[in-house]
Amino acid sequence: MVHAIARVLFGLSTVGLLLSLPGEPMGPMLERSRVLRSIDDGIVRLSESEWRLSRAGMIARMTRDFVPIISLAETALTPLYEGDRLVGYRVGKQMERCAFYRDLGLRGGDLIQSVNGEPLQSLYEMYLKFRWLAQADVAIERRGRPLTFRYWID
Repeated sequence: MVHAIARVLFGLSTVGLLLSLPGEPMGPMLERSRVLRSIDDGIVRLSESEWRLSRAGMIARMTRDFVPIISLAETALTPLYEGDRLVGYRVGKQMERCAFYRDLGLRGGDLIQSVNGEPLQSLYEMYLKFRWLAQADVAIERRGRPLTFRYWID
């Protein structure tokens, strides 16, 4: 079941998961000077607001840490409405306990507003966007300040 959910979220087959082990190169070579921090299982932090993600590495990580990743996504992301309009998802403080979300730059209190300029309609939609995109610009509000996180996805 873990592999099925990971395939839906990141668009890889089980075969791709088995052949793409953490630590493999992720797409085009990164200039060493641009890498701020390399995090295990396919997350490389390039700057304070930019990351390179490996789909295979993300699936390996989701497989390993499935329960905290999925259960927190369901319970710690709260929809925020203005009238009838969904304005985003508030990240709960409890998400900070999960390294997966911390490594992606999310902090408790953040408001995830859009992906590539398109407002979110549901969490499922947000996950599906990451399945096919090569780049995702995620608009976040942190302590009243607008931020944009850019994720390059290989």
